[in-house]
Amino acid sequence: MKISIAAADLDRMRKAAVEAFPKECCGLLVGIEEPNGYAVSRVVPTANVFDGNQHDRFEVDPIAHLALQRELRGSAERVIGHYHSHPNGLARPSDTDLAEANDADLVWVIIGVTKDQTDRDVVINAYRLGMASFEQITLSSF
Repeated sequence: MKISIAAADLDRMRKAAVEAFPKECCGLLVGIEEPNGYAVSRVVPTANVFDGNQHDRFEVDPIAHLALQRELRGSAERVIGHYHSHPNGLARPSDTDLAEANDADLVWVIIGVTKDQTDRDVVINAYRLGMASFEQITLSSF
């Protein structure tokens, strides 16, 4: 299983993670499902509307999500996943991510960033929800 994302979109995601630090950035991934995985055609940044004092949480703006789903109706594309950053530098799902994951069809792209990193040093990994945990999938750029 793999996901492919344009190099320019990966760069934008890295920059967003660095700029949002110490908070989490987030957004949606639009694309198509292919025989061996997913192809992202567009990355749509959204506001992190998590209403709390913690910086290590995210919530994709549900209004932006619904608007995007309406826009995609009737097309071959759909929301295939989302991305968010981890300001602890770990580009892997947290216990909170696992507890809040509820859609096995979505890809989770996680961007690990720390205070002293530039966007060139940021690590990005992709995951899908398995039976009881996340499974890493191959992330490639084009």
